[in-house]
Amino acid sequence: MATCYGNQRLPVMHKLLSSPWTQPGFADSGAHLRSIAQYNFPLRFLKYVRDAELAGTPFMDMGRAIHRLSGELADFIGVDAGYIRVGDRADLVIVNPAGLTDELDEIHEAPMDVLGLERVVKRNDAAVEATLINGRIAYRRGSEFPVELGKQQGFGSFLPGRDVTPRTAPAAGFKPATA
Repeated sequence: MATCYGNQRLPVMHKLLSSPWTQPGFADSGAHLRSIAQYNFPLRFLKYVRDAELAGTPFMDMGRAIHRLSGELADFIGVDAGYIRVGDRADLVIVNPAGLTDELDEIHEAPMDVLGLERVVKRNDAAVEATLINGRIAYRRGSEFPVELGKQQGFGSFLPGRDVTPRTAPAAGFKPATA
C-alpha cells in the first residue's frame, strides 16, 4: 500500500514550482532520516519538468529549471556559486535526462556507520552521470569513488555567505550572562 503525501495535484504543483516565491532547490531533507527521505529533490524537480514537457503540458523549460536549482538558489542563500563563469570553481553535476524515471521514487537504505543507523534514500543511479567538485571528478557512474574524496583537500571549500559578516569579537555592548 502506498501513501501519497503531496504533489498529487499536478497543475497546483507546477504553479508552485514556477513561482518566484518558491525555492525548489532547497529542502530540509537531512532532518528526516527515516521518514520523508527526499534527498533527491533536485532530480525529482527536473523529472517533473521533463514529464510535463513530454506530456505536452510544459510549465517551465529545462534551462530555467536548472537555473532555479543552481544560480537562483545560490543567489537566494547568498553564496558565490551556481553559475558557469571563467575563473570560477568547476562544481557541476552531469544529469542524463533519460535517467529521470519513476525509479527516483524507489526506496533504498544506506548505512550511516558513524551513527549505527540505516537511512532511507531515494535515488536513481542512471540519472547522474558524473559530479565534479572544483574541477575534480568526485563521482562517475560505473566507477569507484576516488580514494582522495573526503580525505584530501581540493575537492571543495567553504562558501561564505555574501550577506553575513563573520565576527572575531563580540558585538559592541555585549555582556555575557552571569550565574
